[in-house]
Amino acid sequence: MRLKKGIINIALILAVIAWGLSVNQEKVQASDADLGFEPYVTDYATPAKQETEWKTDGIYEYALIRNKTAIKLMIVKPQHTKKIIVPSQFHGLPVKELAFVDAGKAETLVISDGIEVIDHQAAKANPYLKKIHLGRDVQYIGPWAFAYNKRLQKVTGGENVRFVGRCAFDGLTKMKNLPEFVYNGKNCKYYRAIFRNMKSLKKVVLPKDADYTLTMFKKCVDLKYAEVKGAGFRINKRIWHAMLPEYINNEMFSDCRSLKTVKLYNGITKLNYGMFSGCVKLQKVNIPKKCTYIGINTFRNCKSLRKLTIPKSVKKIDKTAFRGCKKLTLYVKKGSYAHKYAKKYHIKYKLVK
Repeated sequence: MRLKKGIINIALILAVIAWGLSVNQEKVQASDADLGFEPYVTDYATPAKQETEWKTDGIYEYALIRNKTAIKLMIVKPQHTKKIIVPSQFHGLPVKELAFVDAGKAETLVISDGIEVIDHQAAKANPYLKKIHLGRDVQYIGPWAFAYNKRLQKVTGGENVRFVGRCAFDGLTKMKNLPEFVYNGKNCKYYRAIFRNMKSLKKVVLPKDADYTLTMFKKCVDLKYAEVKGAGFRINKRIWHAMLPEYINNEMFSDCRSLKTVKLYNGITKLNYGMFSGCVKLQKVNIPKKCTYIGINTFRNCKSLRKLTIPKSVKKIDKTAFRGCKKLTLYVKKGSYAHKYAKKYHIKYKLVK
């Protein structure tokens, strides 16, 4: 009887393990939108489900999308050329989505006007690419779309880009400037770690209408100056279930070891987790006038920071916010929350009018 019960218990355990594996496999196969990594409700073009099998035609593979009125295209066998142009028409139908491109030894990639969607990992890790031009109709750039193109130096065009997926430009170690669409576009949403590890980036001025989220410039180790004019993504659970207020600007500049000066504009109300953590050369940064919260490890190990003025609007500061800031003096108003905080945690402070 005991043996029978033991066999039943083993069978149950194996069944639970198998169920767990199947759930994990479903999660792996799920789209970013299913997992909450992208907005649920959009007003711009997004990746479409293919409606036919992939067909091969020379260097291309293609499938029909959008009720078979448009093309999703892959370039799988590039010719030995310095420049690749993704066509706007193929077999008499408009190309609306770029699914993949193997650029071979090409140094320039041109995405023609008319193409609206660049898929997940579409042009990732092409070792010779130096320049990418985005057509004026590109609206959606998927996760890791252009990541790890180690020689990429310039991204032009794309003035109508509306969404950039996580890590889309991660690891572009030769890029000294942000893509043009960051400055020329409007109302673009940026998911996490978009420009992480851009190790040659020296200056950033993020426009007011840039709807950024978290870890945007993490580990941009050569970045020296930054301005953030906007408050980031405006939280709307109907649009984006997974994005919460406490995520906005999390680790935005963490481990930017050369960063010295940051200007934050009014409208930014929270400095969240690790925003400047590990910025060991940071010397000058302001707290916006309407800021109410300074979070966990926000300024952790900012070893060069000597002076920080805390406005009276700040009503909560985490006890770890200034950990490792041994040279820091807080400038606070008498009786303010920051004044009481400094006394409680034995942080040097001076009173200001």
